[in-house]
Amino acid sequence: MALALAIIVGDLIVVCADEGPFTEHDAEISRDFALPHGFRALIAATPSVAEGLASELALAFDKLGAGFELDVKQAAYSGLRAFKQRSIDAHFESHFGQTYGEFVGSRNLIPQSTYDAEIEKARNTQFNAELMIIGFVQGDGGDTEPVILASHPDWSISTYAGFRAIGEGELAADYQLRARGLLDGGLRSVDEAIYLAFEAKRIAEISENVGSHTKLTVYSQEGGPKQIDAQGQAELSTLFASYGPRPLSKGISIASYLQTQGT
Repeated sequence: MALALAIIVGDLIVVCADEGPFTEHDAEISRDFALPHGFRALIAATPSVAEGLASELALAFDKLGAGFELDVKQAAYSGLRAFKQRSIDAHFESHFGQTYGEFVGSRNLIPQSTYDAEIEKARNTQFNAELMIIGFVQGDGGDTEPVILASHPDWSISTYAGFRAIGEGELAADYQLRARGLLDGGLRSVDEAIYLAFEAKRIAEISENVGSHTKLTVYSQEGGPKQIDAQGQAELSTLFASYGPRPLSKGISIASYLQTQGT
C-alpha cells in the first residue's frame, strides 16, 4: 500500500488504498491491519516495520477501555511508544548485544563519547513509517462517530476531521482533496466521497510508486465494510474521464493578449 487515504462522510468512512501492481523494488509495501474493537491500522512502511507496529498497536488497543476519542488516541500513542522502544532496543542489541536499558546500566564500561552519541541517537529516533487509524468512537451524546488518526515523524499522533492521506503520492492526493473543498466540509453524499477518494488516488498516480490498481472500501459502525466491485471501479473510471483532468482544447488562444511592457 504505497498510498492510503480516508474521508469521513456523515457516519461513514471511505478508504481508498493503492493495490499495486508492485515490484521487488517497492520497499514500502504494507497492508491494513485489523485492531481490537473494530479499529483498523493502515501503515505505509516496509513489511517488517508494518507488522511490528501493527502487533504493538493490537496489544495497546486490546487494553482499550472506554471508546472515547481521547482513549483511542492514548491507545494509539501507547502502541507507537512501545514500537519506538522496540526499535531502539533492536538497534542497541545489534550494535552492543544488549537492550537500551542494559546499555544505560553499563555506562561506566562504555567510553563517554560513545555513550553520549548513542543516547542522543536514541532520543532523536525518527518514526520510519506512516500510520493512519480509522474507526468509530463514542461521542459526547452517546452516539458513535467516525474518527481518523494519523502519526507524525516525532512519534506524536493527531486527529483529523474530514480526510487524511499517507504514503507515496500523499501530497498530490491531499492537494486534490483540498482543491475539491473538503476542508470546508462540502461533501453532499457517500457517492461523492467515493468518487473524490478515487479521483485523488488517480491524481496521486503521478508518483511512480503508486500503482494503478485501487481498493475502495466503505466502513460503517454497523453492517461491516463494503467494497466497490469491478463494475463500480469501471463506473468510477468513466466518471474520472468526465470530471478529472482532461487534455487541453486545441482551440486555446491566449498568447495574443501579451503586451509589451514599458521600461
